[in-house]
Amino acid sequence: MVKAFRTIFIVSVLSFTVLVACNNSDSYKKKISALETENEGLKKQIEEFKKTMLREKETASPIPSLSDKKAENIKKTIEENKAITVVDVGEFTLKKAVFAKEVAPPKATGNTIKFENKESIIYLDTIINLKNLLPNSMFVGRIVDVKVKYDGKYNYNSFGLVETFKGANFGFASESVIDPLHTEIVHFVTELPEEASTDGKSIQISVLCNEEEYIYNLR
Repeated sequence: MVKAFRTIFIVSVLSFTVLVACNNSDSYKKKISALETENEGLKKQIEEFKKTMLREKETASPIPSLSDKKAENIKKTIEENKAITVVDVGEFTLKKAVFAKEVAPPKATGNTIKFENKESIIYLDTIINLKNLLPNSMFVGRIVDVKVKYDGKYNYNSFGLVETFKGANFGFASESVIDPLHTEIVHFVTELPEEASTDGKSIQISVLCNEEEYIYNLR
C-alpha cells in the first residue's frame, strides 16, 4: 500500500513537472514571438532612419570652408564715397585715403592734437564716415578697424582718431563712444615707410567690420 502510494505520488509529481514545463514553454514561446515582432519593428525604424539621413545628406547645402569664406570676403571691395551697410552693426563710407607728413583735424587750433611724422615714416590717413546701427552706444574702435598691406606682403595696423568739437580736435577711437544712429568722421592712421608714398608698389586697405573684411585698393 505504501509502495503504491509512493508510485502514485511520483507519477503525480512528474505529471505536474511536465505540465509546468509545457506551460513555461508556451510562455517563453510567446515572449520570443513578441521579441521577434519588436525586433522587426526596430529594424524597420532603423531602415527608415537610414533612408531619411541619406535624403538629408543628398539635399543638404555644403558648408563653406574657411578658404571659401576668405575668398568670398576678398570679393567685398570698397569704392570711394559709396556706403557699405553691415546690417544691425554699422554703415561706413570710405571718403579718401591720403599720404601726409602731419595728421590734424580740419579745424585745428593751437591746442589741437596733431601727429607729425617721424624720420623715414609717412602717414596714410584713411578717412571714414561711420554710422552706428547697433541698438546701443559703442566705442568706435569696436565697430570698425583698418589694416594696410603694402607691396603685397607687409602688414600694418592703424590707430583711429575721431573728429570732435565739429572738427576742431581728435579723440581716440578706442575711447570715443558713438550713439545709435549717429555718424562720426574717423581717421585711421597707418605708419608706413616713407618710400611707400612714391614707389608705386601696391597698397591695399582692409576695413574690418563685424568679422568681415572689405578691401580698397589704393593702387
